[in-house]
Amino acid sequence: MWSLVAGFVDPGESLEDAIRREVREEASIEVKDIRYFGSQTWPFPSNIMIGFRTEYASGELKPDGEEVVESGWFDRAHLPEIPRHGSIARTMLDAWVEESRKRGSCRQRKEKG
Repeated sequence: MWSLVAGFVDPGESLEDAIRREVREEASIEVKDIRYFGSQTWPFPSNIMIGFRTEYASGELKPDGEEVVESGWFDRAHLPEIPRHGSIARTMLDAWVEESRKRGSCRQRKEKG
């Protein structure tokens, strides 16, 4: 199953810095335009899952080989097996698919129009 990059915030680290570090460590790329998406409870006390969206900035996508053994870029029409409904990763992916579908519809209307 495929999912999104995830990790923990180190002591003294901002959420934004943690996102940049985790993506760099696990996927070897740099990201920009970090935006809050939402949150989900986590089954461990004093923990919460917080989702953010980013934009690709630079680098070559490459898994770290430890926490991530395979990575890839996918479009909405060719998604691999993704997390179950109810998870924040699935909610984020579903929102991305819906938004890209709407953008595609807008582009098609413009091209026809």
